[in-house]
Amino acid sequence: MTEILVDIAICTYNRASYVANALRLLLPQLPVDGRVGVMVVDNNCSDDTATQVATLQQQWPLLRYERCRVQGLGHARNHALAATSAPWLAFLDDDAEPADDWVAQLLRLIDDGQFDAFGGVYYAWFAEGQVPWFKPHYASNDSVVAQGDEFRLTSGYFSGGIAAYRAELLRQAGGFPTSLGMHGVAIGYGEETAAQRRMAIAGGRLGFSRRWTMRHLVPLRKQRWQWEWQRQFALGRDFWAIFDKPAQPATLWLYLKIEVRQCLQVTGEALRRFWQQGRWQNLAFETARWARSPGLVWGYRGRRLSARQHAAQFSGADSTGKKGPQ
Repeated sequence: MTEILVDIAICTYNRASYVANALRLLLPQLPVDGRVGVMVVDNNCSDDTATQVATLQQQWPLLRYERCRVQGLGHARNHALAATSAPWLAFLDDDAEPADDWVAQLLRLIDDGQFDAFGGVYYAWFAEGQVPWFKPHYASNDSVVAQGDEFRLTSGYFSGGIAAYRAELLRQAGGFPTSLGMHGVAIGYGEETAAQRRMAIAGGRLGFSRRWTMRHLVPLRKQRWQWEWQRQFALGRDFWAIFDKPAQPATLWLYLKIEVRQCLQVTGEALRRFWQQGRWQNLAFETARWARSPGLVWGYRGRRLSARQHAAQFSGADSTGKKGPQ
């Protein structure tokens, strides 16, 4: 029997119908030689995810079902990493529609051997409808990543929702940090970026391919300028942990200045478009990056507080490492 080359993991939390849809598009693409495995990692779902997967297992017995009891996307991703014995581990978002050649492109990229980890393009999928002013590129990374068909990343990182990693190198990098990323319905980001960053620092080759694609759900609740401000705040808040930056006043001041310069540039461009189009919702959405600055301050305060608490725990320790009298 052919050994599995790559396991595809779909980590999910209460999106049973979307998971089933993704699997119905993914499973028929699997090669008959058994080189590709698929697992669903249930991160404490309370809907009928288990039933949906069990139904599909009747037709696709190689489909595996894993349950991760500890809440959080980082925990679910690490569960998949622990569960696989394949040399490669790929991830597909639970609310995505993989392209018809998704598995073929994944295997091609692995066989080419150019990268130790790589990602692809996600495009907007308006399954719930599209509000009139919301532009499709707001929910795609195609215009964010550097131009080119396929290349090694020298700056930036790829999306965790369409991603593949050499499993052993990912383990050596410590897997995914569990303090980052989504925790149930709590907004969080960056567990995949932190893992990719550690892999790159260790010499891993990060890549990107525009030939590996999927459509990604943009629910109506995310087609709001208020959501984008929340998202940008969370990105600023989580910055310190994602990039492992020291919470020092000089560092905070440095990144605040960088953010303000970038925000002024983004705002100027958004205003020019506003005068041409006249939609205030677009202006509000496109200037949401201003929320990163208070997010940076909030994350800085949290990291400083954690450092103080950590220092206090060891301040009473004696030379043997045991806590002294309190």
